[in-house]
Amino acid sequence: MTAMPRILALFAAAAIAVSAAPPVIAQDLIFRPEEPAPKPSTSQGSSNRSSSSSSSSQADSQPPVSALPSCVTASFTVADRAADGDLWDQPGRLPDPRITETTTGTTGKCNNSFTCSMQIRPTGQTLRFSIVDYDPLNADDPIGTGQCRIGSSCTFGQVSVRIDPC
Repeated sequence: MTAMPRILALFAAAAIAVSAAPPVIAQDLIFRPEEPAPKPSTSQGSSNRSSSSSSSSQADSQPPVSALPSCVTASFTVADRAADGDLWDQPGRLPDPRITETTTGTTGKCNNSFTCSMQIRPTGQTLRFSIVDYDPLNADDPIGTGQCRIGSSCTFGQVSVRIDPC
């Protein structure tokens, strides 16, 4: 009989300790699409149905719009020199990055700077960029063209890019 009150006291203490623990907050908010299930093959499919399923599998690989952040900040760091080793502009001058995110048409620019950033409302997890050094007298010099996923750092051409939610 004396063991029963001791067990109840231990049980009550454990229940209080569990209820007093702070809630755990999920840190991973990145959308990871599920692998599509293999579709059964049928010999009676029309060509329209086939092309329809092909386009739907591409759409399935994109996360739902609600999983995307409403805003991301893309930060760019341009290399000291162009790919050919020359300075970007006249001696002593810095590049003038002109940036286009090609999936949304968002543009940004910075004058006389190796760094630049811009905010974008993404339509997918991967953003595609074209960056040039603006030159009002001659043709613009290419800096880099490539793509980068939200939450990643990437390098293409003569530029490093970091994309984070706003």
